[in-house]
Amino acid sequence: MEHYSGEIAKHWPRVMEHVQPPSLRRSLSDAKIQEGADSDITLTFSSRFHMEKVNQVSSRSKIEKAIEHLFGK
Repeated sequence: MEHYSGEIAKHWPRVMEHVQPPSLRRSLSDAKIQEGADSDITLTFSSRFHMEKVNQVSSRSKIEKAIEHLFGK
């Protein structure tokens, strides 16, 4: 059975399309997705600026909502 995060990694461009504002999408484009156990997703960044932008509570909420909209989880 494929990991949930594997599905997200496979469809990452679709997730990014549903994330607003465009500046947050830009930060996400710097991310590399690592699969975790169960439904854990770890994003790694080459830029500290983009990592900090994505790690803000409001940004994380927007990303989670996009994932939930696309995957129902």
